[in-house]
Amino acid sequence: MPIFQRCLLIILIALSTSCTGKKIGKIENITSNVVKIEKEYFLDKITESEVFDSVSFIPLYLPENELMGTVSDIQLYRNNYYVLDLITQKIHQFSKDWEFKKTLFSLGAGPNEYNEIFNFSFYKNSIVINDLLKVEYYDLDDFQPIKTYRKNHMGFRTYLTHDEHILNYQLNSPFDDSPFNVSIYDYTNDDITYQGSPIKPNLQGFTFSQKNPFYTNMGNDYFIEAFNDTIYKVDNGILLSHRFIDFQDIRLEIKGLIDEPGITSTDVMRSDKAYFLGSYLNSDAVETFSFTYKTKRYIYMANKKDSVYHIYSSMVQDKTVLQLPIDYFLLDGENLFSAKDIEQANYELGVVKERVASRPDLEVHRSKIETLSEKLSNASAVIIKIHIK
Repeated sequence: MPIFQRCLLIILIALSTSCTGKKIGKIENITSNVVKIEKEYFLDKITESEVFDSVSFIPLYLPENELMGTVSDIQLYRNNYYVLDLITQKIHQFSKDWEFKKTLFSLGAGPNEYNEIFNFSFYKNSIVINDLLKVEYYDLDDFQPIKTYRKNHMGFRTYLTHDEHILNYQLNSPFDDSPFNVSIYDYTNDDITYQGSPIKPNLQGFTFSQKNPFYTNMGNDYFIEAFNDTIYKVDNGILLSHRFIDFQDIRLEIKGLIDEPGITSTDVMRSDKAYFLGSYLNSDAVETFSFTYKTKRYIYMANKKDSVYHIYSSMVQDKTVLQLPIDYFLLDGENLFSAKDIEQANYELGVVKERVASRPDLEVHRSKIETLSEKLSNASAVIIKIHIK
């Protein structure tokens, strides 16, 4: 029996706040503030068809002579998609049908220009660019500059909440031993609403995100606090707890590892326990996040409509030709989006073509490969759209 068929058998487990009880594949209490992770339900592999209804590849086309480097962020706002190209430092606007509309490009050291786009947010009819020491507002209609706010201190990840508070996150690197700092500003009157580290002195276990905290301003302002397993919500400039991820016996325990108050990321990196990788996505239909355990990366994905969730390490291809990316964006409630460089996509297609030529028994059909190759011809990048069952 082929391996992909053997992997069709998966475990459907419950999202429950109880530590005991039989797992019946139902989410018994979806409003619970705790997600419990139990290692006996970890799956090394799972097939795509068990989780996804469909996977489609959407080519992105830019104007002639315009190049696309590496897509590092995708956001949906007012029925338009905004794609950040990390290499060229440009933000491209696309329609809901992924037709190109215009490009924001104001790189420079002068007034109303940015040195680097660390990330971007939206507020009313403005797109807000986070530079290292300032925040730039541009009009969504014509991308013309509106105003500039100087930040009180450096922030590599700065976000604008729906009530125009600034959430400023600072951590020099994942391997930095220095304390991190979270600040929430109301720049309209230069008021600091919150500043400091939310680490509780009596905390008995924590996890650490090697990536930047997840944040979304699509109606709900969430971020993962980097040194434990708490997902916070920012509401009117106030930091509130939203979700707790309970790794139970696979959590990293502070006691016996280090003495208070010296919690460092180096201690976590040397440990062999579970910790967040960030990318917490949440909607009425889907909840998903990633974490590691014993050097393996796992994905937690809950389908709230069907009351089923999975914990798996890697996907067995049975629906797609290209390899699925690692990082996703939940933009419209039910579909996950990601992006792939066109060079990488073409390379993967070439590899699959060679495999099919030497192995006619492979399940991936030549016609599917040729269709996708033609579809991606002259594209600048590829968007992967995944509809979850």
